[in-house]
Amino acid sequence: MLRSSGLPVVCTFDTIRFTLRCGGWAPEFDPAEWDESRGEIVRSVAPSVRKGLSFPATEVVKSWRKRQHRTSDMRIFGTSDEPQNVEFSLPKVAHGSNGVLLRPADVPAAMDRVHDLLGAATSGARLADPTRVDVADHLDVPADAAIAALRGFKYPKIQKLPVEYPTGLCWVGSELKIRLYDKGVEMGGAPGPMRLEVEMHGAKLPPIWDGTALDSALAYRKFRDYVLLLVPRPVARPTNLVQFFATLEAEGCRPFGRPAHELYAIHHCSRRRAKLAADVRAQVVTPWLLDLRDRYPESGEWPALLDAGERSEPGAEVA
Repeated sequence: MLRSSGLPVVCTFDTIRFTLRCGGWAPEFDPAEWDESRGEIVRSVAPSVRKGLSFPATEVVKSWRKRQHRTSDMRIFGTSDEPQNVEFSLPKVAHGSNGVLLRPADVPAAMDRVHDLLGAATSGARLADPTRVDVADHLDVPADAAIAALRGFKYPKIQKLPVEYPTGLCWVGSELKIRLYDKGVEMGGAPGPMRLEVEMHGAKLPPIWDGTALDSALAYRKFRDYVLLLVPRPVARPTNLVQFFATLEAEGCRPFGRPAHELYAIHHCSRRRAKLAADVRAQVVTPWLLDLRDRYPESGEWPALLDAGERSEPGAEVA
């Protein structure tokens, strides 16, 4: 079977959300770098009548505050008095775009940048515990075949079937999401590469943060565990009419009980019909396979980089 290309694995961190501790909002910040918004959450309570007495409606009000960095899109959320959560895309913090996956060696410098930005918008706030971690890989594979290989697949840890949208598939669980989509198209550019992304929350989130650094090796192992529960089916990818008819025959698809090529050539002369039938019988159908187990070995490393919008020939090295 044809397999996915031999590009090195590029699996690393993407979006991360942390709770914050020990800090307040910085009284001054650079408005050229940060946008700030504030508001109130208002919940109306309906009037109640008890023992003939009418109690008027009341309101529960909670003030909120958010600061968002314009370049990196880092978002800091909290009450009007203190920041409570921060969310950021680690590649976007480092490079200004989440279409690029970080090399593992670049993760510490990207986290240093996170601390710098956090210090600019808050007064002494520190990263506490991660509540969401996304780990992603870029696959240099054809989008249509990759989606067809997993369309309708029932993921073992998620009750619902995948949601299909124009650029890919998404399996949605309460504490786990798995996405396979065309990152280039999603960013409004040319097709490719396909991003395979695992989003972990709650009990599905491993202890990858020790208070000072992210554990890339543990993140890879959990990513591999979740991804290898996907079982892609072999997909035929016909490139001409004869291959198309041969694929239908191999899959046992016969409209009205007759081979599709006979219906197609029903008004052709007998010689052309005979030649088409012979070509279909001689055609060897070779399915394409997205081989995830081969791509993610138990002792895998993350040495390479493939940007969204860049595609390489199968087997090519990526610098």
